[in-house]
Amino acid sequence: MPNRVTETTKWVFRGEQQTGYPWLDVGRVVLAEYLGTRPVTRSEIQQTLDSLLIARTGNKGYYYNQQTNRLEPYDKVNWVPPADIFIRIPGRSTGKRVIVHGRDYRTAPPALTVSLGAGRNGTCDACGTKARVRDAGAAMMPLLVNPSKFANFYPSLRRGFQLCLPCTAAGYAAFAGCLHVARGSTSHLVLFHGNPSQMAMVYRLVVQPYRHMPERLVAFRGAHTEETVLALLLRVFAHQELTTDAPEPALQTLGALLGLVPAEPALVQPLRLIVLTAERRTRGFDVHRVYEYESPAGLYAIYRRWLEALHRIRDDPRSRIERAFAQFVDRAANDTRYRNEIARAVLEARDPLPWIESFLFDVALRANRPLETGTEEIFAIYANEVLEMSEALQRTIGSFGWRLGRAAHAQREFGVLYSLRNARTPEQYLRVLNDAQFRLSLTIPSLLISLHEGERIEGTPWLRVKTLLCISAMNAYLRAKDNSVQQHTEGEGTDE
Repeated sequence: MPNRVTETTKWVFRGEQQTGYPWLDVGRVVLAEYLGTRPVTRSEIQQTLDSLLIARTGNKGYYYNQQTNRLEPYDKVNWVPPADIFIRIPGRSTGKRVIVHGRDYRTAPPALTVSLGAGRNGTCDACGTKARVRDAGAAMMPLLVNPSKFANFYPSLRRGFQLCLPCTAAGYAAFAGCLHVARGSTSHLVLFHGNPSQMAMVYRLVVQPYRHMPERLVAFRGAHTEETVLALLLRVFAHQELTTDAPEPALQTLGALLGLVPAEPALVQPLRLIVLTAERRTRGFDVHRVYEYESPAGLYAIYRRWLEALHRIRDDPRSRIERAFAQFVDRAANDTRYRNEIARAVLEARDPLPWIESFLFDVALRANRPLETGTEEIFAIYANEVLEMSEALQRTIGSFGWRLGRAAHAQREFGVLYSLRNARTPEQYLRVLNDAQFRLSLTIPSLLISLHEGERIEGTPWLRVKTLLCISAMNAYLRAKDNSVQQHTEGEGTDE
C-alpha cells in the first residue's frame, strides 16, 4: 500500500479479509458485495458509500442560481438510519452567501458525503497494514471513540484507534450491513458475525431485503437489548418448521446459519448475534450496551416443546408464544423493563419467575389484566426443562394456586395473596398457607408444605415454589376479577 494516497490509488475489497473486529468485518463483506474484487479508487469507494448511507428526505431547499438569477429548488438529503445517529458530518456548500428578499442563501446546494480523509503515515490497528491512517471515531466504528473524551468498549487501548482507508470505508459500510430496530429514541443495531461466506449469505438474503422493514423480523420492539434479541429469535424460530403458513426462506436460512438445525456439511462455527443499543440525544448519542449471543439451539429445543404443547390445546401456537412474551409491558408508563428482564433470564437459562410475579402484582393488578392464554403452559415447560422443577409439583402448584386465587377473589381476601408474596422465610410461607387454610376454607396440599433438607420442596427451593404459587394464584384472581367485571358490564347493558 503506498504511503501517498492519490485519486489513482486503488484498493481491492475481499470479504474473506477479516480483521477480528465484527463491525469492520461486516463492512468489508458489504463493500465486497458492491465493489467485487476489482481494484477501485477512492472516488468509487466514496460513491458506493454515499449511495448506501445517504437518501432524500422528501423535503425541498433553495439555493440562488447565479446563471438564471433565480432561487432554484433542490432535494434535501440526510444520513439514513442508523447512520444518522453516529455520523455527524454536515452537508457543505461550495457556494457563496447571498441575500435574497432579506434571507441568506447559498449559490450552490450543499453536498453530503462520507469523509475518507487520508490522514498520516502509520499502521492500521485493525488490519495491520502500513499505510496512511486516521483516528477512528464513532462515525466509522460506534464502539470506538476518542478515549480522551469518552469511554470506549476496548478499555485496553491507551491511545486512539487508527484505521487505514479500506478499514475506514468498511466502518462506514457496516451501517448498511446491520439490521436497525428502533423504538422511540432507542436504536438496536443487529450484526451477524461469522465466516465471510456466512456473512455474505446473511447480507444478501436477510439484511438487504429487510433493511427498510426490520419490524417483520422481530416479534415486538422494545427499548432494551435482551428483549430485542429474544424478539428476533422467536421470529426466526417460528419460520423453521412452518407447515401450514408460507415460511420465509430467508429466516429459514438464518436459522440454519445460527445452528438451529444440523447442516451438511457441518458448520465450523454458527453465526454470532451481536446487538449494539444506542440512544439518540439532542447533541450526539449514548451507547448503552453491546450484547453477544451464541448458540440459540438450546432455546430452540425448548421452543419446539412449547409448540408441541400449545398445538394440543390452543390455536396458532406461534403467535401465542410471541404474545406471551410481548405482554410484559407497563403500558401506563410505556416501560418494557419487565419484558427485558424476563428475556434476559430466558436467554441466559436463569429463573424468570420473580419478574413475572412482580409484573402481576405491580402492573397487571393495576390494569386488571391477567396473563395471556398459554403463558402458564409456556413457563411450566421452561421450569421443567431449565429449572428442573418436576411436572407433578407444578401440577399441584397450578391446581392449588387456581383455587387460592378464585377463593381470594370470591371472599375479598386479596391480603392473603399479598402476604404470600411478601413471605421471606420458610416459616412465613408456612404461616401464610396456614392462615389461608382457615380464612378461605381451603385444604393445603401436603406436598406444598413438605420442606426437606436445604429448605427444598420436591428438590426445588421453597422460594421458587412460593413464587410460582403466587403467579398461579394471582393470575386466577385476575381472571376471576376480569370475568366479574364483564358480567357486571353485561348486566348493566341488559337493564338499559
